[in-house]
Amino acid sequence: MNFEERQNLWEKVVLKYKVGQLVKAKVVRHENFGVFLDIGEGLIPGYVDILNISDEEFRGRSGFPPIGQEVEGIVLILRNYKAEISLKKSHIEGAPF
Repeated sequence: MNFEERQNLWEKVVLKYKVGQLVKAKVVRHENFGVFLDIGEGLIPGYVDILNISDEEFRGRSGFPPIGQEVEGIVLILRNYKAEISLKKSHIEGAPF
């Protein structure tokens, strides 16, 4: 995907998502510092920092939701310079993580 295509995709993301919005996403990758999510927008990743995954004591990767699981999160930041959406876990009762 070239720069112009990525910018066009990012413009669609900014129109669709707002800070504070609840979104559903699928876990696609674990890292030591958090998880990456597919929010259904192609190459624009959603990211949840490890500090926003659990209210409990730090548990490392074993406390992450499994790859492939659908989760809910709240949009915290839309970073155009990185084309990334930062999320935190949903505080809705029954949230998957």
